[in-house]
Amino acid sequence: MNKLGRIIISAGLSLMLAAGSIPIQPVSLTTEVSAYTPSTGNLARAGLTAKDQELYDKLVLFAQGIISANSEISSRFTYLAPQLDKEQITAADLGLSDLSDNNAISDAISSIYDYDVANVVAAVVADNPYSFLWYGKSFSCGISQGGYANYNTYITMSQTPSLYIDFAVSQSYKGNNEQTVDVSRRSGVSSVVTNAQAIVEKYAGVSDYEKLAGYVNEICDLVEYDTNASQIQNPTDLDPWNLVSVFDGDSDTNVVCEGYSKAFKYLCDLSSFSGTVNCYLVTGELSGGTGSGPHMWNVVTIDSNNYLVDVTNHDGNADNGCPFLLKGGTPVAAGQYNFYNNGFIFVYDNDTKGLWDSSILTLAAADYITDVPTSMSLSILDGSTLGVNILFDKTDFDYTGYTAELSGAVTVAAKDISALGTATYTVSSGGGTVQKTYYRLTVPVAAKEMRDTFTVTIKSGSTTVKTINKTVYDYAKAVLANAGYSGSHDKIKAMLMYGGAAQTFFNHNTSKLASEGISFSGESVPDNDAFVPASAEFNTYLSNNSAPVSYAYMTLTLVDTTTISLYFTYTDKNKAETYLNEWTFGGNAPVIEEVGDKLAVRYTGIPVSGLANNIAFSNASHTFNVNPVQYMYLAAVKNRTANTTTYPGLAELCDALYAFYRTAV
Repeated sequence: MNKLGRIIISAGLSLMLAAGSIPIQPVSLTTEVSAYTPSTGNLARAGLTAKDQELYDKLVLFAQGIISANSEISSRFTYLAPQLDKEQITAADLGLSDLSDNNAISDAISSIYDYDVANVVAAVVADNPYSFLWYGKSFSCGISQGGYANYNTYITMSQTPSLYIDFAVSQSYKGNNEQTVDVSRRSGVSSVVTNAQAIVEKYAGVSDYEKLAGYVNEICDLVEYDTNASQIQNPTDLDPWNLVSVFDGDSDTNVVCEGYSKAFKYLCDLSSFSGTVNCYLVTGELSGGTGSGPHMWNVVTIDSNNYLVDVTNHDGNADNGCPFLLKGGTPVAAGQYNFYNNGFIFVYDNDTKGLWDSSILTLAAADYITDVPTSMSLSILDGSTLGVNILFDKTDFDYTGYTAELSGAVTVAAKDISALGTATYTVSSGGGTVQKTYYRLTVPVAAKEMRDTFTVTIKSGSTTVKTINKTVYDYAKAVLANAGYSGSHDKIKAMLMYGGAAQTFFNHNTSKLASEGISFSGESVPDNDAFVPASAEFNTYLSNNSAPVSYAYMTLTLVDTTTISLYFTYTDKNKAETYLNEWTFGGNAPVIEEVGDKLAVRYTGIPVSGLANNIAFSNASHTFNVNPVQYMYLAAVKNRTANTTTYPGLAELCDALYAFYRTAV
């Protein structure tokens, strides 16, 4: 390029709850809130240096000013550096320690305009095809002459130098001379945005793939390949090379490859995609199709892979079994891809290699798979957590060879989808309901993590074919917005209130609470007698039996799973463990763990729907009952009456969990 240039407490609450095997109907992912990054320019800008990005941003504003002007305007871009545009310029303004060396001063002034202009212009034109409708494909640039007087502590400019770029203007847009632009001279320009936006709105409710396919077909319906224009050696009228000829509403204006490619990118740039989709303009040599020679086409990044889109040759060959939409391929040489038995050979040129790196220019090994039917449901599990289910429609798609893995807030290693367990749901279809069977991947998510994003990556072999970024909050909001799921709304609201309280109590991602915007009356934990072991009674019983343990206290912990723990002191650990093993907790053999100088006997995995049930700790002759809700009540009341700040938010957490329990039963 040319250069110019991240308690257990006596009422120990923490989180990961859920309740009794109640699946909520699946909601199609396409109807839910989804994170996305629109493909709206600035893609080539990212590859520039910080200094060159400054010039890029100024050129974007310059071009936008031209395209929006309603009268003649100069095609000369002029930039006067602010550090020079002042009466007294200091050494600091020039990045110098002093002003004693005039040669250093001259060099410093020159370095202010040391931009890689050719690279910046290439980047800004590649990112902004609409704003450069008028551009005539060449430019000249320089720095105007300047002079200064040195007063030792400052200098003054007798003539302040500035950077200028003179852009050539396409014939249809020239004003009264070669250096001016009059966009209004080209009929149809005013309708470009309206007509292009109408196409984007037409495909607003469909999948990302359907958008891209729709855009290609729309462009092919609007224009044909302009063979006559392609044969002109040094054209002055560049309309066939531009997107205006696609969207001007004139059936008589057609385009060559550049017009097809720019029009496709422009539609992508105007779009909001459910995933991250980016569209790039690339150039090089093509053999086959429309002939051999220079060519422009697109590379599209979707689901983390790059694919070739050649609207030009799709237009001429789709009916012949050669659709050039989201093609993958293995390079036969550096930057070279062959398609359809070597009938079409694409080779990137040096300009494209200079503008985009291999992370963009390297295509996926296989063509894009147009759809992997995936949806989502929420199970409030018997065990311990909220279960977010990723559902794969077994009826409509063959998942042999496909894997799914999770990353982000929840990590699950790659699993063979066709080997997953299945579940049957009743879903809406054609105004009625049908039963459908899905492969189901259940993801455990703690209540406090309802706003944390987890990413589902679906692969066919080693190729990523779909990426889904979701949160429990996204799914819950989609259910609340669907009147067909009104029977689940109170449960969902209570769950979100619980999640928001959990976030606050644990100081986790509190800038976006799960309870945001949710209005739910809920119920406070009831004021009843607590079924907890009475220390005196328990220890009297133990002493009468010469037990080698002494009961100390109980906790309720909601960290990993919902757990009741009874703590015992002892003098002989072996005798104590033997004694405690004669008891059951909740009908099961106890889980005994050493915690400091005590033994903890635990009952784990209490479902939300079972929080008000007594849990029996018993041996052959005696039973003590414990009750989680009542224990929560003691914790909440103690927290409120003591007005303590030791566990802020504890009472609210207990209240929210109780409200969730009430909806679960």
